[in-house]
Amino acid sequence: MWIGNRRGLYFVVHGSMPNRIGKRRDQVVEWKKAFNHQRALVEPPITEFVEFLHERGIGQMDMVTVPPPSFHDYGAYPAQMLCERALGALGLNLVLLWPDRYAKSGKHWSANISKVYAPPALDVRGKTVLVLDDICTTGNTLVAAMASILVAGGYPAGCAYA
Repeated sequence: MWIGNRRGLYFVVHGSMPNRIGKRRDQVVEWKKAFNHQRALVEPPITEFVEFLHERGIGQMDMVTVPPPSFHDYGAYPAQMLCERALGALGLNLVLLWPDRYAKSGKHWSANISKVYAPPALDVRGKTVLVLDDICTTGNTLVAAMASILVAGGYPAGCAYA
């Protein structure tokens, strides 16, 4: 949980972690698969997620972003779509720190354990940046995005829907 101006590398998950199972998680996975197969599917409900973010002081963040888009051949980027809906309900905007589609070409694997992302496209020095994601399985994507922000001089926090 993040509070006020706490600084550091940390994240919370709204939903199914640590068991990686649950109705919310299943909804997100099915929704993402539907994009992969170019089928229309109703997006997961965001009311609880919006309340969760609001209760934890999302308005105190300097920036809110999503991790770099993945290699998946989605017709759209599900994490961005879900997070834009949640932020819109709070009157906040999403900032794309890794704006290029498939920007994970800047990703390097080190013994299949850690990911390293390119530096953010915007200056994050001294800013508290929340990284929102749609789903958290291992936490590696959130940690890699937050590490990139930390290296660039920002203060990262992360949160996943499920």
